[in-house]
Amino acid sequence: MPVSARQLNFCDVSKDFDKFYNQNQETLLTLLDEFINISDFIPFSFYQNYYSKLGSKRDFSLESMLNAFILKNILSIPSIDLLITFLSISPNIRKFCGFLRVPHKSQFSRFKSEYLDDFNDLFHNLVDKTEDISKKINPFLSSILVSDTTEFEAYVAENDTKFYQSILHRSKT
Repeated sequence: MPVSARQLNFCDVSKDFDKFYNQNQETLLTLLDEFINISDFIPFSFYQNYYSKLGSKRDFSLESMLNAFILKNILSIPSIDLLITFLSISPNIRKFCGFLRVPHKSQFSRFKSEYLDDFNDLFHNLVDKTEDISKKINPFLSSILVSDTTEFEAYVAENDTKFYQSILHRSKT
């Protein structure tokens, strides 16, 4: 029986990846830009708090900072440093977020810490609007669907390395 497997080489993988990347490069950003207007979800109090400290002249708009954090979560970018790297090398991502230049790490950190209560209001506002949409789509599923958006990982014994070591030790004895 002849072997039907084909050995992969780096050139083929690289060409396939380039082809896929170039075909789908702006799909996610285009969809987000086309169908979601973040300013519709921002409470007026968030605007007031953000622009009251320095006035209306800010280096970065509220929407651009929020878009950066939304993209960070959608793409599962683990750190602000990596987000800054992505913003630095990708003009498409910078354009989507609304940045002419990339904010400094301290600006992102201050934004997260100073406006924590406003983020909470934003998410409550978002839930209120999406709840109506989900009820229109499927009333039954929207009544039973529960989603945890806290981004905290629940403690599970299996995540601890000592868990498996203790099982191994018990099985040896």
